[in-house]
This record gives sequence, structure tokens and C-alpha cells, in this order.
Amino acid sequence: MKKLITERTLRDMKKEGKTTLVIDGNTIITPLARDYARTMDIAIIDENGEQTLSCRATSAAAGAVQTDGARATCDKPMSKQVEIIVEAVMNVLKEKGLLDKILR
Repeated sequence: MKKLITERTLRDMKKEGKTTLVIDGNTIITPLARDYARTMDIAIIDENGEQTLSCRATSAAAGAVQTDGARATCDKPMSKQVEIIVEAVMNVLKEKGLLDKILR
């Protein structure tokens, strides 16, 4: 199942004093969460310990957020990122049997 990381997720994490988030291939990071992590110096790393959020213009790895199936990337246009997030949310709602209830 996909895990969605939002800005709220990171704000709550920051309040707890945490500055590192470990993600896997089933994690989707919203663009706002990505921006917040960059601004607040929250490290987002994959399960292998590699930093995945390096989208600063000065970074040699700009655009390299995608990790082993994670679909949030800095080099995709915002509309494509939103499309990916909406698709993932719709799939989760469908898996939980909630999509039909919402569409009625």
C-alpha cells in the first residue's frame, strides 16, 4: 500500500524533534511536503540510507528524488506530480472500498 507524506506529516515530525524521514518505494511525497523538507532541513532518505531529496538548484543531483519506485520527482512538472498523487490517493481509496462511497 502506498504511504502519502504531506506537509502536515513533516510538521508533526519536526515538532517531535525529528529531522530525518526514511521512505521506501511505496512512499509518495507531496510537492508541498518536499518544499517544507527543503526549507526546514529535513533529510528524506531511502531505505538504503541514501538521501533522496536533493532538488536545490546548486545540487549536482538536482531532480533526483525518485527512489526505487517512489514517484515524487523534482524534474516533473507540477501538474504531473499532482496527477501522480491523485492517482495514488484514488487507488488507496479504491483498495479500502471508500471510492464507491465518495462517488455516490
